[in-house]
Amino acid sequence: MSRLLRVVLLAQGEITLAGAVVLTLMPTAIPAAVGITLERDDYLLVYLLAAAELAAAVLSFGAVRLSEAVAIRLVVITLAVLHGRSEERRVECRSRWSPYH
Repeated sequence: MSRLLRVVLLAQGEITLAGAVVLTLMPTAIPAAVGITLERDDYLLVYLLAAAELAAAVLSFGAVRLSEAVAIRLVVITLAVLHGRSEERRVECRSRWSPYH
């Protein structure tokens, strides 16, 4: 595995781990940053997202130890799809809650 890919996977792992921790400890912080107000009844959804972020972080940290190219490629594709879909959902959510919508 290249040094650059190792650094990217470690950085991605740290960022998603931080996101999981913030979502778990302060469930309204990240949604509030994009203008979404959550009620206590909505916290389960946030906790499920935190669990997915934690899983992505574990996958990233574990991938750093892999040496087989096919396995590394599978992890990278999985992370790209997971976070690509999450960004797409964030954009949809922002536009849905936008005052101009």
